[in-house]
Amino acid sequence: MAFYQLSMNGQNFLVELNDKPAKHGFIQYFYIEAASPADAEMVAVDKIRNNTELKSITQNPTNDPPVIVLDEIDELKNFDGIDELETGKIWYSDKKWWQFWK
Repeated sequence: MAFYQLSMNGQNFLVELNDKPAKHGFIQYFYIEAASPADAEMVAVDKIRNNTELKSITQNPTNDPPVIVLDEIDELKNFDGIDELETGKIWYSDKKWWQFWK
């Protein structure tokens, strides 16, 4: 078993954050002990997919689902000094570059 730090990027989430539904994304970090990087990624994806709070606020229609992408994965020696093995989400507006001029 090895220790991994993963940066996961949730994209295309239709959620109501400021009293108005809009597309958002988020970054979330996970610290996972797994046999391989691929196993660590699957654990992190499952944690996001099975997050009941996230499920309850996501309003995407079935033909426009959210996406979960692995941004970065690093192998660590251990988890010493890490207080939380799962951080909160850092939300951002999921606008495309041309939508900022509208």
